[in-house]
Amino acid sequence: MGYEFQSVINLKKHHLKKRNITSFFIIAAIIVIIALAVLFYLKFAATKESTAAANVNGEVITTEYINRLYTRLPAESQNKSREMEIKLLILNQTIEDTLLLQEANNNGITVTDEEVANDINLTLEENGMTKEDFMQLLKTNDISYEEAVQDFKQRLIIYRLINQTILSKIDVTDSEIEAYYSNNLANQTEITLNQSSEQIKQIVYNEKAYAAILTYVAQIRAKSTVEIFMS
Repeated sequence: MGYEFQSVINLKKHHLKKRNITSFFIIAAIIVIIALAVLFYLKFAATKESTAAANVNGEVITTEYINRLYTRLPAESQNKSREMEIKLLILNQTIEDTLLLQEANNNGITVTDEEVANDINLTLEENGMTKEDFMQLLKTNDISYEEAVQDFKQRLIIYRLINQTILSKIDVTDSEIEAYYSNNLANQTEITLNQSSEQIKQIVYNEKAYAAILTYVAQIRAKSTVEIFMS
């Protein structure tokens, strides 16, 4: 997606294990997910004080929402001299998130409350966090539990869309594995093709998945009406 802050459209670690992909656009640790939590109720709740940053197929993304996401970036990612540039990156990612959620809705893709709860619990387990740790993290970042649940729900919906439309259809052939080994490892390591084939398969799969996702998002955006007002 071109957004380099380990964006909100990231998949979680356990999804990688299930689907053999290191990044969708591109997976992040739970702290980053929370730091950039997608609070969609704010995004579409335009007020007198909030102007439109963008319009995506009739859905408004407000400047208030983008500003709030910016303030939730880790301090080291905030840069006063590049503030507008960073906000435009956040806006672009938010537009793509919105397009994917709209596409999921058009395809009737949903998740249950139980699936969301399981996703949260598994994420906490894999990050060595207790429920108390999680709640403290939310409090520290001024995020309500309801907002966090909404974020997990949207991530899960987007993952399900991508899995059904792209990831489940990707295959890596033996010839692709051999070509990668020949071009990248044959003269640099004593590890044989047979010893490294599974790791290479993972790498090639990730590269193909990432390229396919970029193409898929571009196709959705091309058929959509997207107006950007922030500059």
